[in-house]
Amino acid sequence: MICVFIDPIIGINMNDILINTLINPEQDSELITYKILGTFKEYLLNIRKFKIYPALSELVNLAIRLESLKSSIIQTETPEEDLFLLDEEISYTGNIQPSDKKSEDSESLEDSAELIKWVISQINPILDEGIALYEFVQENMDVLLISENSLSKDKGYFIIPDNISAVFNIYKFNRFTINPLNYPEKSIKTELLQTIPFNNFANKSSQYNALLSILKNDSSPVYICETELDFPYDETIFQVARKKLLCTLSA
Repeated sequence: MICVFIDPIIGINMNDILINTLINPEQDSELITYKILGTFKEYLLNIRKFKIYPALSELVNLAIRLESLKSSIIQTETPEEDLFLLDEEISYTGNIQPSDKKSEDSESLEDSAELIKWVISQINPILDEGIALYEFVQENMDVLLISENSLSKDKGYFIIPDNISAVFNIYKFNRFTINPLNYPEKSIKTELLQTIPFNNFANKSSQYNALLSILKNDSSPVYICETELDFPYDETIFQVARKKLLCTLSA
């Protein structure tokens, strides 16, 4: 079972603009380099502040598109084939309109390919750092079923702690299928219902019972995320916890 979670790619427009610039460079190369490095610096700063999203998902999306685009350029043999494959790639990866130019010499394509390779070389170290952070958070987080009133895995409640704000956030979740006729994959939607302050309970059992009492009139299953990490909630804890819940439900 494939675990899928759809995040809005906030940087999608930036990615489109960057790829269009790489294909049809009309600005000074030093200015392009400056803008690219500035953007990647922001991504790296966010990751080093333990903010995984949206930086990591945007970088993964961009890296995949650039690798595909680089391959389409390298595999071409004639200028006419270059244009055909390149235009097809642009349309597929970002709905970017191809250049109005109908002829590009091999030198121009080689320059674009080299620039794309350089951009990828700048992305990869940041991606490695972001993936390492994601894996660290995932390894230091558990998702447990604390109420088994129903065998349903398609809806229920999910409780996530925000250790910075010292609260439990209680969500209602619904699991659904994407592309049921072609390549069915599972995704999940969550709705925040209530926020409860931490209390000093004698043990976890007392804590769980107090949280379950809030949902006592519902027979749906209740899951809780356990973690001691005090990383940013919206950008990291919440995002990784939802993904881990989806994988738990799909197991």
